[in-house]
Amino acid sequence: MEILTKDDLNALRAEIVEEVRQTIRQELGVLSKTDNNGDEYLNTKDAAKFLLVSERQMRNYKASKVIPYHKVGGRLMFNKADLLAFVVV
Repeated sequence: MEILTKDDLNALRAEIVEEVRQTIRQELGVLSKTDNNGDEYLNTKDAAKFLLVSERQMRNYKASKVIPYHKVGGRLMFNKADLLAFVVV
């Protein structure tokens, strides 16, 4: 049986904190405006402004599946290209 010292616990804490930071950075990267393919994504508020509609209307579009969306970390994200295609149609 190994006895943990205070230094061991502090080192473990530092590792855990760093892993949490990296996870948060990755999640924020996913939620950023562009992905690795260069596609631009907008949250509900920004998508509503882009289409000149209310946020409620964006939620209605989502519910009726008029505009495709993605859920990332519990947030709705709309691909800007999909929004443009919606406007053109």
